[in-house]
Amino acid sequence: MLQRQKHELKEQFQDRKKIYELVCKKNADRAIVMSNIYVNIKYMGNKYSKELEDELNQYIAQL
Repeated sequence: MLQRQKHELKEQFQDRKKIYELVCKKNADRAIVMSNIYVNIKYMGNKYSKELEDELNQYIAQL
């Protein structure tokens, strides 16, 4: 079960949870990683490798 982090706003958690649930259908171990990357990109403007961002974009397209 995905837990809300102490510093996390409700909106951020809800966004992270959506990605987590999508990724979890394919790979439960990868779900936490991808959901964290998603909120880091969306809310903090972080950048990741093209491969990671491409993988994440496949899930974002399903939202």
